[in-house]
Amino acid sequence: MARSKGSAEPGAIAIVDAYSSGAELARRLEQRGRLVVHVKSAPTITKFYLSSFAPQSFAVNLGFMGNRRELFNRLRDLEVEAVLPGAETGVELAELIAKELELPANRENAQSIRRNKFEMLQAVKAAGLHAAEQARASSIEDVEALLNGQKEWPVVVKPTSSSGGDGVRICPDRESALAAAHAILDSVNKLGLRNQDLVIESYLEGEELIIDLTRGRAQTVVHHVCRSTKKVTADGQPIFDCIELIDFESEPAVAAIAYLEKALDALGFDYGAVHAEVKMTSKGPALLEVAARLPSANLPVHFEKFVEHSALETLVDLMGTGPQFDQRAEKPAQRKGHVTAAFLALNRSGKLVREPRLSDFPRFRSRVDLVWLPKAGTELSPTKDIYTSPGMIIFQADNQNRINGDIERLREEEAASLDRLF
Repeated sequence: MARSKGSAEPGAIAIVDAYSSGAELARRLEQRGRLVVHVKSAPTITKFYLSSFAPQSFAVNLGFMGNRRELFNRLRDLEVEAVLPGAETGVELAELIAKELELPANRENAQSIRRNKFEMLQAVKAAGLHAAEQARASSIEDVEALLNGQKEWPVVVKPTSSSGGDGVRICPDRESALAAAHAILDSVNKLGLRNQDLVIESYLEGEELIIDLTRGRAQTVVHHVCRSTKKVTADGQPIFDCIELIDFESEPAVAAIAYLEKALDALGFDYGAVHAEVKMTSKGPALLEVAARLPSANLPVHFEKFVEHSALETLVDLMGTGPQFDQRAEKPAQRKGHVTAAFLALNRSGKLVREPRLSDFPRFRSRVDLVWLPKAGTELSPTKDIYTSPGMIIFQADNQNRINGDIERLREEEAASLDRLF
């Protein structure tokens, strides 16, 4: 299905692991008339991702090709002119393909620091930017030795290459930090990777912001700046509570974006989607982590009507040859009203008998959208990370106080509302 030589038609776009938000990205590209090719990064992909895959969006589905040379040649035959990761699992292979095929990409000499959380923060600090103090360990003996010298608590213990809060623990003392390390080391994370090492880092106090943007053609387009609040479970797992869109011109947003631009330069983020978490500390912004992909949970779809620049449409524009991306870069980002996504959390296990309706929840004063992920018949477990949250309710209103009141009502009746579904 390669184009004929000299064809004026746009070239093919390859997506590695088109799951979660990547599935919608494939659909948008196909709608724009692009020939979209799917590549699978591994023979086995977690069920969390596979359930979102939409094969109808692809003209060619290569699946998993273990022989990289054959994969590269096949993509050349298809005249692929750009490659993007659709999910976190596809980041490394997408960059490898881009390097081999000499396609637009993030900086070649910085690939590992865009996935490895320890190397990521080390590179940021080497550039003179504020970040947490940290150490890496690959055995319980290493962990014990590091904790022997630990003077300030709590600490954060997390895998070096997980995603979505998987395996992250906030530990108030030595005993809980050791328990977290035992749970992490040599376990298989939600991305299907074995956790061979972990990071112990200082806990940073302050407001947490999530920033989503696209980089390309030496320009940046900002999509979302959100205030993120989390709840911490009894065993130290931070789980999403709410994500609130904030004004792009507010003081924390301006400071965080300026800091992040410098961090992205240090990390070699030059092309494609960026999803970052930044802590606003008393010493200024500090990067928690950043990923070379769209945000998950289909947030780009749910938030795009509330912002000036859709993350999905901007990334599709970057794939084109016209002026649309440059025009976006010249137009300031804006938020349209007050919007907050409240993540739903289960506190029980069981089989889902039916999917919820808005009538299962309290009456709200805000305009609301219910986003529910698992299908009826699915076995569910208590929420402990983004992967095990069953969905969210998105609130929109003319003022934030009205939304905050509705979220209070939701939390008061959330457990009872969800229990009715089992």
